[in-house]
Amino acid sequence: AGEVKITDKNPWYAVVECIAQVVLLRSDRKELIQYIRSKLGEKVRAKGSWGLVIAPDNYYIKKQKEVTLVRKLIKNLEKNTKIRICCVAFNESAVENKVALLNIVCGRPPLTRN
Repeated sequence: AGEVKITDKNPWYAVVECIAQVVLLRSDRKELIQYIRSKLGEKVRAKGSWGLVIAPDNYYIKKQKEVTLVRKLIKNLEKNTKIRICCVAFNESAVENKVALLNIVCGRPPLTRN
Protein backbone atom coordinates (compact mmCIF):
# COMPACT_ATOMS: atom_id res chain seq x y z
CA ALA A 1 0.00 0.00 0.00
CA GLY A 2 1.31 3.47 -0.63
CA GLU A 3 0.68 7.14 -0.10
CA VAL A 4 2.50 9.72 -2.19
CA LYS A 5 2.39 13.25 -0.83
CA ILE A 6 3.79 16.55 -2.04
CA THR A 7 2.06 19.17 0.13
CA ASP A 8 -1.40 17.78 0.95
CA LYS A 9 -2.30 17.45 4.64
CA ASN A 10 0.47 16.10 6.93
CA PRO A 11 2.52 12.97 7.74
CA TRP A 12 0.06 11.83 10.42
CA TYR A 13 -2.80 11.85 7.89
CA ALA A 14 -0.64 10.07 5.30
CA VAL A 15 0.30 7.27 7.71
CA VAL A 16 -3.29 6.78 8.88
CA GLU A 17 -4.43 6.53 5.24
CA CYS A 18 -1.65 4.03 4.57
CA ILE A 19 -2.66 1.95 7.61
CA ALA A 20 -6.22 1.80 6.28
CA GLN A 21 -4.92 0.55 2.91
CA VAL A 22 -2.79 -2.14 4.58
CA VAL A 23 -5.76 -3.32 6.65
CA LEU A 24 -7.90 -3.55 3.51
CA LEU A 25 -5.23 -5.50 1.64
CA ARG A 26 -4.86 -7.91 4.54
CA SER A 27 -8.60 -8.39 4.95
CA ASP A 28 -8.77 -10.81 2.01
CA ARG A 29 -5.32 -12.27 1.44
CA LYS A 30 -6.57 -15.18 -0.68
CA GLU A 31 -8.22 -12.82 -3.14
CA LEU A 32 -5.13 -10.59 -3.21
CA ILE A 33 -2.82 -13.55 -3.93
CA GLN A 34 -5.14 -14.78 -6.70
CA TYR A 35 -5.24 -11.30 -8.22
CA ILE A 36 -1.44 -10.94 -8.18
CA ARG A 37 -0.97 -14.41 -9.65
CA SER A 38 -3.48 -13.69 -12.43
CA LYS A 39 -1.75 -10.42 -13.33
CA LEU A 40 1.76 -11.91 -13.30
CA GLY A 41 0.72 -15.17 -14.92
CA GLU A 42 2.79 -17.22 -12.52
CA LYS A 43 2.66 -18.66 -9.06
CA VAL A 44 4.07 -16.21 -6.51
CA ARG A 45 4.47 -16.47 -2.78
CA ALA A 46 2.76 -13.63 -0.98
CA LYS A 47 3.47 -13.23 2.69
CA GLY A 48 1.78 -9.97 3.60
CA SER A 49 1.39 -6.32 2.85
CA TRP A 50 3.02 -3.23 4.26
CA GLY A 51 2.74 0.51 3.75
CA LEU A 52 5.02 3.15 2.30
CA VAL A 53 4.61 6.92 2.53
CA ILE A 54 6.73 8.78 -0.02
CA ALA A 55 7.11 12.56 0.15
CA PRO A 56 9.70 15.26 -0.52
CA ASP A 57 12.12 16.21 2.27
CA ASN A 58 10.26 19.50 2.86
CA TYR A 59 7.01 17.66 3.56
CA TYR A 60 8.58 16.16 6.66
CA ILE A 61 10.84 19.11 7.56
CA LYS A 62 7.95 21.59 7.70
CA LYS A 63 5.79 19.29 9.83
CA GLN A 64 8.10 18.11 12.62
CA LYS A 65 5.34 17.93 15.24
CA GLU A 66 3.43 15.40 13.16
CA VAL A 67 6.63 13.48 12.32
CA THR A 68 7.32 13.04 16.04
CA LEU A 69 3.80 11.65 16.54
CA VAL A 70 4.14 9.40 13.47
CA ARG A 71 7.39 7.93 14.82
CA LYS A 72 5.59 7.02 18.05
CA LEU A 73 2.63 5.55 16.16
CA ILE A 74 4.83 3.42 13.89
CA LYS A 75 6.85 2.11 16.85
CA ASN A 76 3.60 1.26 18.63
CA LEU A 77 2.32 -0.56 15.54
CA GLU A 78 5.58 -2.53 15.26
CA LYS A 79 5.37 -3.49 18.93
CA ASN A 80 1.67 -4.41 19.10
CA THR A 81 0.53 -5.39 15.58
CA LYS A 82 1.76 -6.88 12.32
CA ILE A 83 1.19 -3.60 10.46
CA ARG A 84 4.41 -2.16 9.08
CA ILE A 85 4.71 1.35 7.67
CA CYS A 86 7.83 3.07 6.39
CA CYS A 87 8.04 6.81 5.65
CA VAL A 88 10.66 7.88 3.13
CA ALA A 89 11.74 11.24 1.77
CA PHE A 90 13.32 12.28 -1.48
CA ASN A 91 15.12 15.45 -2.48
CA GLU A 92 13.11 17.25 -5.16
CA SER A 93 16.18 18.67 -6.90
CA ALA A 94 17.61 15.16 -7.20
CA VAL A 95 14.45 14.05 -9.00
CA GLU A 96 14.98 16.77 -11.61
CA ASN A 97 18.46 15.31 -12.19
CA LYS A 98 16.88 11.85 -12.47
CA VAL A 99 18.78 10.57 -9.44
CA ALA A 100 16.57 10.29 -6.41
CA LEU A 101 17.62 8.41 -3.31
CA LEU A 102 15.01 7.62 -0.72
CA ASN A 103 15.92 8.48 2.86
CA ILE A 104 14.12 6.70 5.68
CA VAL A 105 12.32 9.20 7.92
CA CYS A 106 10.76 6.59 10.22
CA GLY A 107 9.66 2.99 10.24
CA ARG A 108 11.46 0.08 8.65
CA PRO A 109 11.52 -1.06 5.05
CA PRO A 110 10.20 -4.58 4.45
CA LEU A 111 12.45 -7.51 5.31
CA THR A 112 14.40 -5.60 7.95
CA ARG A 113 14.37 -6.48 11.61
CA ASN A 114 15.74 -5.18 14.90
